[in-house]
Amino acid sequence: MKNCKSPYINLIILLVILIISLSSCNFPSPLTETPGSTCELVANSDITTYYRPSFDADVFSTLEQGESVLLEGRTADGWLGFDPGVSQAPNLGPFRLRWINENEDFTLQGECDDLTEFWAPPAGICFSMQWVEANVYEGPDTSSEVIATLSQGDFAEVLERIADDWAKVDLSVGNTGLDGIGWIEGDTFELNGPCNDLYSSRCILDEMLPPSLSSPQDDEILDTLQPLFSWTDPNDCQLEGYAVGVSLNPDMEQQLFGESEYPELTWQPSEPLSPGTQYWWTVQPIISSTEDSDGSTHYIFGPASEVQSFFTGPLCDELVAPELVQPADGEQVDPRETIETERPTFIWDYPDACLPDMYQLTISKTPDVGPPLTMDYYTESPTTRWQIDIDLEENTEYYWHARAINGNGAGPFSEVRSFVTSEIDPNMPGVIAGVVWDDTCANPFPRDDYPEGSVPPPGCIWYSGIILGDGVMGTGENGISGVTVRIASGECPPESEGSIASSGPTDEEGQYYYYTPAGTYCVYVDAAEEANSGILQPGTWSSPNPDAPSWTTVTIEEAGQILEDVSFGWDYRLKPEYKGPAATAEPGTKLGLTGSWTGTLIQELQSGICGPMPSQQGDVQIIQTGDTFTMQFGVGFACDPAEACFFTGTIDGDTYTAMNLGFADDEGGVYETSLIMVPMAPNVVQASGSSTYTHPDMECEWVTSLILTR
Repeated sequence: MKNCKSPYINLIILLVILIISLSSCNFPSPLTETPGSTCELVANSDITTYYRPSFDADVFSTLEQGESVLLEGRTADGWLGFDPGVSQAPNLGPFRLRWINENEDFTLQGECDDLTEFWAPPAGICFSMQWVEANVYEGPDTSSEVIATLSQGDFAEVLERIADDWAKVDLSVGNTGLDGIGWIEGDTFELNGPCNDLYSSRCILDEMLPPSLSSPQDDEILDTLQPLFSWTDPNDCQLEGYAVGVSLNPDMEQQLFGESEYPELTWQPSEPLSPGTQYWWTVQPIISSTEDSDGSTHYIFGPASEVQSFFTGPLCDELVAPELVQPADGEQVDPRETIETERPTFIWDYPDACLPDMYQLTISKTPDVGPPLTMDYYTESPTTRWQIDIDLEENTEYYWHARAINGNGAGPFSEVRSFVTSEIDPNMPGVIAGVVWDDTCANPFPRDDYPEGSVPPPGCIWYSGIILGDGVMGTGENGISGVTVRIASGECPPESEGSIASSGPTDEEGQYYYYTPAGTYCVYVDAAEEANSGILQPGTWSSPNPDAPSWTTVTIEEAGQILEDVSFGWDYRLKPEYKGPAATAEPGTKLGLTGSWTGTLIQELQSGICGPMPSQQGDVQIIQTGDTFTMQFGVGFACDPAEACFFTGTIDGDTYTAMNLGFADDEGGVYETSLIMVPMAPNVVQASGSSTYTHPDMECEWVTSLILTR
């Protein structure tokens, strides 16, 4: 059986064409290169040879009477291995050999006593072959616990694959001498055996989105103490289940923990909750779980939903005074938010097992909490906590109390408590922070083809006669990493080169921050700066100022102040990523495709075990004659065989179809591609379709998109 990544080919896709180039394989070398063997096996009659040392293995070939092979190894249970003389660079150890049972009719000649003894892989099992040392993780996530380490040349049974990223392996089946089941990263091994059916749709942590909570709704008052919790999951992948957390605190400490088996999106507690109480809840997907030796369960979680609140009834008829909890009487609190402090949170309890409609909380500098009031706040819900939303004076004593309110009026006030605000260190630096993001403008290209004044596409605006990103970081727009943000003293434009942000270049999410004393500063990004030009060009600033360099003046007015949204939007104007509706030609219209084009090819693997393929960009020549056309890919595209760069096309009304078909290698592998070409603008064509590579032992399919511009 051929291993899952064919040892005979290297698949390179062009326009979802699979172009195989044996000479460019970058697989690791075999674990052990055996010196020239001096042990020769000569067949006395026809002998069946196998891919693995087992009669249950797939047959490799028939060694006819009189033919001979050089032996390179043996197994402990009586099989003899020989090099088949074909290229199979990915294979290691016993998987490089083909096997003959010792009971066949043959004669041995030469030095045969010192043949290397190999571990014998059983038939019918997919094995991982480690070509580098690798950790075995408890779950498909490098942040999970490491349970073992595999060495180069270790083999283990593969139980499950997640795309090309992870493999779940049974360490007890193989040559590792270890026990246990765990996960290994996809770039540390190759595969051998029947592996195609092991791919699963199990979720990958880095690609997951959090669930959305449905019921109870945020701040809903329930008339049951055993509510049915429900949620939705945007991820189209397999999980073990969901963990539901219910807590008396918004930080989700000391939570009630429940589980729902996948794909069930509801959960109901087995015991009733407390009446007249505020709860908070959240849901996390369970990617995998393992049982520890002490009987406890260890989980690998996906991203958690937001935290929402709900209340259990009943509503109160008679009202009593609340009981104050925090701040404690005479406690010192911080007067405002800084990089080191937070505004105080006020917490109280209601002693009866019911809910008022709301609470009133008043704060004053006088012991009787009389006027002038610093704060007179109404909660608008039965919540019993509130973080003050104004700054207080430093080194000042305040007094506070609270009371419940319902439709019958207000209840009695609680006792009065005092608290004292601290003094903020006058030398505490402030923070300027923000994000540099990709302000995507999802329109066809080139943008200059849009008539000025027409309605811009989604996420775009008109600015100085051009279509530009709208300057707002929307859902799905990502930060740009590695960008140098500079900060100079004084107003913009800067009089001298500013300092680099304290955090250095922007991180993976495009974020930066800068510590600095109170004062006025010019924050800017120069797209032409050497450190930025390779990241940001070509393109245009969309926010805060569509000019280069883009800058903004900010002021830190007091010690410790945080300015956290000093952000910059960058519009990659030539980025070929249109995802909006296609603008098709009038029915029956033939496009004038003849000429030179620039083509950008993107392909995504849909099925099979072939590896991911990089995008390509280069020259495309099209010649149209009547209802047919040809398309040739030139400089910038890698094609092997060369015929894979050539397409023929037909035109039927307003449908343009490009196709090619051919042999990819000398093993019977065939590539086939079909593309539908759609006009997006006068000088823009978008093509989409599919391609397959079919080999006697495997099949892969890709979805491809091609953008042509001129």
